[in-house]
Amino acid sequence: EGRMSSAELTTRFANLPLRFPEKVMDLVIRYTQTRKSYEDEERSGDLKPFERYVDLWWTALCLGVREGRRTPELECGPWHKFIDTNQILPSDPWRAEHLMLLAIAETKSTEVLSHPSQIVEIANEYAATGIGLIADAMARENRPIWGATRLVEDSITSLASPRSA
Repeated sequence: EGRMSSAELTTRFANLPLRFPEKVMDLVIRYTQTRKSYEDEERSGDLKPFERYVDLWWTALCLGVREGRRTPELECGPWHKFIDTNQILPSDPWRAEHLMLLAIAETKSTEVLSHPSQIVEIANEYAATGIGLIADAMARENRPIWGATRLVEDSITSLASPRSA
């Protein structure tokens, strides 16, 4: 059978950076529980809805895909690498499969599977779009989790109805 093991799948993505635009890193720190950033703020889920940077990144990726727009480095400014793929994908191999499927859909070709750095670049660019959307939604609420929840819920429920052009 031609199916790859999880280990084989994730080793294709060794040492590739998952990144946020540098200009949003203060918001990434504010809305994640990865490290305490503001002395007067608790690490509660209501105020910091995302446990890890990668959880916020993945949500931003999904929102960027739903929006149908990638934001390249030329538009968003310098990148901030927060983790290498080999630090997250081995424990969550499904993420590698999703990234590959996204890249195939984006390029309309399986040829992209031979270029893991291009796959990760596509994902980072979608996440760069989505982080702006989710950061804005969280900033509008006293409890940021409600802004994130509403945005994700609206994105999901809108799938049932056609997008307005």
